[in-house]
Amino acid sequence: MRLEGKTALITGAGSGIGECIARLFAKEGANVVVADVNNVAGEAVAAAIRAEGGKAIFGRTDVTVGADVEEIVRRTVDAFGGLSTLVNSAGITQQPCSSLEIAEATVDRMLAVNLKSLYYTTVFAVPQLRRARAGASIVNIASVGGIRPRPGMAWYGASKGAVITLTDALAIELAPDRIRVNAIAPVRTDTPMVWHMAGGESQAKREQMGSAIPLGRIGQAMDMAWAALYLASDEAAFVTGQCLAVDGGRLLV
Repeated sequence: MRLEGKTALITGAGSGIGECIARLFAKEGANVVVADVNNVAGEAVAAAIRAEGGKAIFGRTDVTVGADVEEIVRRTVDAFGGLSTLVNSAGITQQPCSSLEIAEATVDRMLAVNLKSLYYTTVFAVPQLRRARAGASIVNIASVGGIRPRPGMAWYGASKGAVITLTDALAIELAPDRIRVNAIAPVRTDTPMVWHMAGGESQAKREQMGSAIPLGRIGQAMDMAWAALYLASDEAAFVTGQCLAVDGGRLLV
């Protein structure tokens, strides 16, 4: 198993990409902490992991609240004796609109969830990651929108572009502590968040999105989970400060 002996705290693990990462990490031997603001969804993911023979606990966590993040880190250490892997997967998006017309409250919320949450996880998790004897890893979920801006998605792209910049900066700063920091940039992925952005799910929209991607389909959450597994595993022991685009070639066109 590729993550045996590791303990992973995964935010936004109640659904979508975070859920797939949590379940895959558990199958690969990690102790998993499911952190999510949705009690029902988060408990269900942790229960499913345990039913499959894995080790998992759930902790309700609003990543925009420092006290919540501090508490879930404490619970992680109490439950499993330490922390070796942090996955910052919690995120929200916007529906396409003019950058002049988007509501201020929407921008504030998006920046709080997508970016400021990483301030809290850095402040409270890094001291524990420094104690990991075999080194540690942080995986941030960014977006291709943070690399190539799209009309109507300016503020979302800005939030994810900041995640990529932060990933690079932390990789340099934390390298002496043997903490690797990398990011994944997903293309549009088949998750509830993307269908919210698209104004609803339909086969026509799925095909339209897929037609813009050279490999001919939209992303799947498992595509991102496999990438996260690699970055969190010892196979990536010499990889830090990278943003891996898992995009079916979208950035090439």
